[in-house]
Amino acid sequence: MDALLLELNRVSILLLPILGVVVLVFIVVLLKRFLETLKRLNSTVDKLNHTIDTVDQVLVDLEKPVQTLVNIASTVDMVNSATVNLVKGAVSGISSNMSAIKTWFSNRFSHKEEEEVDQDPIDNE
Repeated sequence: MDALLLELNRVSILLLPILGVVVLVFIVVLLKRFLETLKRLNSTVDKLNHTIDTVDQVLVDLEKPVQTLVNIASTVDMVNSATVNLVKGAVSGISSNMSAIKTWFSNRFSHKEEEEVDQDPIDNE
């Protein structure tokens, strides 16, 4: 039994440095991949900064056309409001003076019918 323990002790003494080297190689590979990932992340962030700057510039360029569209929409709203008010006023004026308009039309058409009756070619013969 003592011989087995002594043999295991000797094997452990030989294997521990080898396992240490394997662990160190694994840690080095892991650190290398981590650094590569950081470099790629840095380049990605640089590209993202460039993209954000480009988008910001495009938004600044679009500010004037958007303001123009807002002004046009405001003008259209004002024209629409004026048209609605005009039509409401016209309808209100017509409805309040309906009896006068009706009398005017009836007088106008009754005079034309009388003139047409006077000019009827059958009556002239």
